[in-house]
Amino acid sequence: MLLLSQTKKYIFVELPEDKEITVEVESSDSISSVTTKIQDKEGIAIDQQSLYFNEQALSNSDILGLYEMKNNDKLFLKINAEAYQYLVSLFEVQEVSNSIAFFFNIKISE
Repeated sequence: MLLLSQTKKYIFVELPEDKEITVEVESSDSISSVTTKIQDKEGIAIDQQSLYFNEQALSNSDILGLYEMKNNDKLFLKINAEAYQYLVSLFEVQEVSNSIAFFFNIKISE
């Protein structure tokens, strides 16, 4: 029988492009709830996310407690190629927009 502590903890999620975010979780949280938090923070669709811990793919139906994660552990997020290209294109468009705005001294709202 698995006993789960309800203590909140923080885990790090390493995203593509060497970005890292912090997510507050409990051992009883599902992997699916973690992907929802990532979507809320980063806008990456849940169905495009694959999470890994200690080189093991995590199942959305499992709970964090099954993987014996500790405070400050790190998950790795991989996204499928199509979603990745879309995110890169958004970043490139934003960079071009910012460059044009700077050149013409235009303020772009965020």
